Amino acid sequence: MSAPASRLRSTSREGVGVRRVRYRRNGGPEVLFLEQVPEPTAGVGELVVRTEAIGVTLPVVRKVREGSGPAPLGGEVAGEVGSGEGVDGFAVGDRVTGLCFGHDYGDLLGPSVAALDAGGRLVAYSSGGGTVNAYDLLVGAKSVIGFQMARIALRRPELYEAWRQEPWALFGAGRIRPVVHATFALADTSAAHSVIESHANRGKVVLVP
Repeated sequence: MSAPASRLRSTSREGVGVRRVRYRRNGGPEVLFLEQVPEPTAGVGELVVRTEAIGVTLPVVRKVREGSGPAPLGGEVAGEVGSGEGVDGFAVGDRVTGLCFGHDYGDLLGPSVAALDAGGRLVAYSSGGGTVNAYDLLVGAKSVIGFQMARIALRRPELYEAWRQEPWALFGAGRIRPVVHATFALADTSAAHSVIESHANRGKVVLVP
């Protein structure tokens, strides 16, 4: 099952209260730190999830380095519902996953454009991939088209929902499986962010509280 990330409040227990990863200023992985806080309570329409795994994504890494200021982190979580009220389809003890579509191809956009024949066209998917020099496009009569799932989700929600369900069906049938590049403890969040920021991963980078 899945729920919108805005309705999930994830917790990671260690002693009294829970731990969370924070930052006070923008910067690289070195600005991240752990802090102990009281366990959150679910408001109406929200779930508190006892987190067992957290996916580290490029958008989150960029938020830390380039965002407008300290903001809540997260987006991909897996765990168990601890409490909740006014959320249809979920009960305490349910297993839940926040799912995000997207890929990280590293800094391959420039080399991919260079590999195109004259007049070639490249479809660039997701938010990673580097930059392209406009002059390289002009002299080779080449073109690049951007593609992001978020735009389809806003304009064609019914199509997005059908596509969102497809990987679950394939996973249930055993035809696809997740690939984990590396697993880090929550205390090593900075190291996990460094892997994503350097585009060194070929698969998911996961934090385990």
